[in-house]
Amino acid sequence: MIHMIPKVLYATLFVCFTSVSFAQNQQDARRHIESVAKSKIEFNPDRVLVCSQHGCKKISQVSIDKATWGEITSRFNTPNLAAATERALLAEYIADVEKVMGRKTHTNFDVGGTFNAYFTKQNVDSNQMDCIDESTNTLSYLKMLEVEHKIKSHEIVGLVSRGGLLAGYPHTAVLIEEFGSNEKYVVDSWFYNNGRPAVILPYKTWKIGWIPN
Repeated sequence: MIHMIPKVLYATLFVCFTSVSFAQNQQDARRHIESVAKSKIEFNPDRVLVCSQHGCKKISQVSIDKATWGEITSRFNTPNLAAATERALLAEYIADVEKVMGRKTHTNFDVGGTFNAYFTKQNVDSNQMDCIDESTNTLSYLKMLEVEHKIKSHEIVGLVSRGGLLAGYPHTAVLIEEFGSNEKYVVDSWFYNNGRPAVILPYKTWKIGWIPN
């Protein structure tokens, strides 16, 4: 069954792709990831918890003001959106939320991937994110939409991981499922810089190791 907190996620937590200081940071990170994955927290733009610094080592609490939230989510007010259109809007929505969060949490210089930031001098001190940060944040942002019944064509399933001989290093993103067709897609915001649209592609394609050209 895909809808779960994959055990591989905890194995991935410190493999994807840097070490995290253990003890309290590790416990807090796992607790937060589990809370998001199992919807044990309130998903509210007035109180957004944002992971950064690899494996949710840092968790920042910020908010999105009502005017900004209304502007970001207004694209979903159109009735009877086709599922493919909704996915495209979700990709743009993730980008817009990342821009807002970036200014508030100093993640606006986050570079796609995990280690690329270390090759860009001005970004070294940024709260760089790995795939655990990105996927946990993306799931939170999607859950905020879901709570407000803005997502009509998809179910937000949860976190999903890949890795192995064919798929490469362990990697985690968010799984969604289209109502009616039951087609599964992955929402992956890790590949590109902060504020770029998330990648949304079929789960089967992503699972075997897809990366951008």
